[in-house]
Amino acid sequence: MKQIIIDKNEKDNKLIVNVKLPERKYARDPIQQFSNSELLEYLKTEGILLSDYELKEHPKHDLSSYSTKGLSPKLEGTWVFNKIDEEKVNKSDSQTYKKRRTKKSGD
Repeated sequence: MKQIIIDKNEKDNKLIVNVKLPERKYARDPIQQFSNSELLEYLKTEGILLSDYELKEHPKHDLSSYSTKGLSPKLEGTWVFNKIDEEKVNKSDSQTYKKRRTKKSGD
């Protein structure tokens, strides 16, 4: 069985993952599919903390090696994640609490 090729690169503050499915030549060849959830599971097994990244770009549809006469297979896709700055994650709201003055009745 042909394997799915997954190539991940980390540069600057980006994680770029390219996925390529094997092409089917014959009808008896197995149909392979790859979705966003499968990519996330793969990244977890690779030890990448998903909480450190934010998904910026992904393929519009899941990847699939299935094709018909009118529809060609979608064999390749690229996912782009941006690393989240720790300053943004831990930054608190610095606005002070403003207490309203209330008038007591009879004053």
